[in-house]
Amino acid sequence: MHRVAMQISKVMETLEGEWVVPKNAYEKKLCEALSWEVHDDRYFDAYNQESYIEIKKGQSGMHFDMVRYAEILLGHGRANTITVFFRWNKKRMKITEAYIIDTKRLIEFLHINKQFALLYLRVKARVPRGVNILASATAKDLRAISDFIVAESGEISAPRLLAPEKEGSRRARAWTQQSIQNFLKRKRRSEDKHSIQYYLF
Repeated sequence: MHRVAMQISKVMETLEGEWVVPKNAYEKKLCEALSWEVHDDRYFDAYNQESYIEIKKGQSGMHFDMVRYAEILLGHGRANTITVFFRWNKKRMKITEAYIIDTKRLIEFLHINKQFALLYLRVKARVPRGVNILASATAKDLRAISDFIVAESGEISAPRLLAPEKEGSRRARAWTQQSIQNFLKRKRRSEDKHSIQYYLF
């Protein structure tokens, strides 16, 4: 994740212009500026020769697709990705901050566990077409769970990593990660990823 932060830091002051404004199709421009490979994948948007990265952009917060993160937790889709939230200023048409977040930590923040993940996927399988289950997070929330923060000046900080962690939250995170790993070792009822049985154990 530090490499991602370094790459953003080097070009942070150049991340501005009309291309920043649209709600969609900004990923390609960001990747060009950062020399990242562009990927049209459900679980990531870019690759920086080391990590697969999901790109998000917003002003005061972001909505997250609970179904997609449920699929990641249950082992469908690429694991160990990084989520980068680019915060931008509408008036200046400029990226002002970047939050680099371990996607596992984002899943923890969204309180997605095995039980809820299966529920979200059952809802998806039940409806005749598509379904949107969205959770919101403020920029402050995302800042708090980020591993690295890149400021507008390009300065990199890691306040969460430097701050002392409460014993209770450390135990809860360890339990969550252990539970996920044990869960993924269990045999699936189906090998067909398009079947709801794929997500049942």
